[in-house]
Amino acid sequence: MTTKQWIGIEEAATKYQVSTRRIITWCERQEIIYSEVGDYLMLDENSLTDCLERNIRFSLSEEEHKRRMDEKMKENEEEFFYFNH
Repeated sequence: MTTKQWIGIEEAATKYQVSTRRIITWCERQEIIYSEVGDYLMLDENSLTDCLERNIRFSLSEEEHKRRMDEKMKENEEEFFYFNH
């Protein structure tokens, strides 16, 4: 089971090369799980990467998309096993 990994909005913007405004928009649309700490947004990094993949899927090559999906399946293999048994 994966645990939440929190990342600050500025760090996320730099790491994933996306504007903080766009991240805020995704938060407002409830596409990313976030928490407000004072006036600062902390993001659930897994939901951020899922959101990024949804928004850039069409720009990925078929091979890269498959590789990322396989990686996600491996990360969640234990959870899938429990749901199917």
